[in-house]
Amino acid sequence: MKHHIRKTKLLAEFLCLFQLVHNVCGQNPWTATAAVHQISRAAGSYTTSGTVDGTLDAARFNVNWALCRHSNPDIMFVGTWSGMLRMVNIATNSVTSVVGDPSYAGSSFVAGCGTAAKFQSVGISACVYDGITDTVYLSYGSDIIRVSLETSPACASVAVTNVGSTNGMTFVGRRLYIATSASIRSIDVSTTPWTIVNEAGSGVSGQVDGCGTAATFNGNMGALDSDGTNILWLSLIHI
Repeated sequence: MKHHIRKTKLLAEFLCLFQLVHNVCGQNPWTATAAVHQISRAAGSYTTSGTVDGTLDAARFNVNWALCRHSNPDIMFVGTWSGMLRMVNIATNSVTSVVGDPSYAGSSFVAGCGTAAKFQSVGISACVYDGITDTVYLSYGSDIIRVSLETSPACASVAVTNVGSTNGMTFVGRRLYIATSASIRSIDVSTTPWTIVNEAGSGVSGQVDGCGTAATFNGNMGALDSDGTNILWLSLIHI
């Protein structure tokens, strides 16, 4: 399994969401081409934080933490420092809160719909959208939270516990792949109950290439992506 950073369209920063007009992809093997990117703001203020829904400058973010895309290329989801899931429409530069209550001061997740769902601050570390069930999955501590968009307001509930601290998630078919600090795990979301499978890595830190538990990873994986087949791209702090 190769360590590779895949091209990206959107960058989540502390107070704004930025859009890259041009993309550049890494070359094989282990080289990258330099390119000049034109960056435009999709939504948010350059100087003021907050949790206000709105359009472009009127919208406010309180540190964007997780970013994932909808099947509609104009729609992105953002998990924020304030314990909220926000939806950004790139075409209209508008921001809408999906679930979460920025005033919540508790230390554990509370299932619920809209603002009745409660997340601890800095709790949402990764997200991924499932277009089959119209669901956003969130990494929250060592658990995976399911946010169903089929209801209005959307409703959040625990999908599975004790997965491990997750920093990246992606789908290949109906299998959800999860990047923890030293392993890759997967779950077939079409089955009940969910079963967690270790795909690569043993949980022991290292930099060894190999198959299954013989492979080791060193450092938190900041991103995990797929081309929809059997290839995963990983972004690591230490390679």
